[in-house]
Amino acid sequence: QPSKIELKDTDVQEHPERNSNLSNGGVVYEFTCFCASKYICETYQKLSRRIQQHQQPSRKSAISLHIKSCETYQRTLTAEYGSEPTPKQQINFIGKQFVARSTGLTNYHNRKTQEAIFIRLERPELNAQVAHRAISLI
Repeated sequence: QPSKIELKDTDVQEHPERNSNLSNGGVVYEFTCFCASKYICETYQKLSRRIQQHQQPSRKSAISLHIKSCETYQRTLTAEYGSEPTPKQQINFIGKQFVARSTGLTNYHNRKTQEAIFIRLERPELNAQVAHRAISLI
């Protein structure tokens, strides 16, 4: 029998504020692109540090891959900072698209549970797992 998860009102924020809790660690966070694509994940790190990591193309995260190819994101970035934004401008720009959905989750399993709940409820496009489609079973 599957275990039941009981949520309290304080477990899920209905209307989180952008740029709040960036210095907190142990968060479930959401990225919303200008094109409306979303990504939900968790981290034990400070959210501000995780945002910097998502900005780095070498990380090849779902977010870094998306913003590199998203015309809407690139067009909005260029409109705000010109054709060659500095790294600091890029971080400030992407940071505005993140919000902490749940905070204070120091326990790994609690973070993963919260992350799974948000993904299940919202089905964010950028969380789609497609790598497994290239695997063939013998």
